[in-house]
Amino acid sequence: MGEIREHLFLKLSDKGLLSNEIVRVVKDALQIFEAEGPVSAPDMNTKLRRLGWQAQLMDEYILNLLIFLFEKGPDQSEFDLSE
Repeated sequence: MGEIREHLFLKLSDKGLLSNEIVRVVKDALQIFEAEGPVSAPDMNTKLRRLGWQAQLMDEYILNLLIFLFEKGPDQSEFDLSE
């Protein structure tokens, strides 16, 4: 699981996000999944923009990493950079 989180961190940092922003956007995305279930990358980007995030933050690859974390449940989906 740590490898998935690390890879997700690297992909989001490549998009210009700082560590604290990555934690927040992952939590926002996981809350969207909890409310609506998995959504497409364009839909996720729209929902994240409404929360104040930059446009085109999610691509299909990043979204699939997030879906994997979400499907592992609340204990596994908590995004902690210290692991």
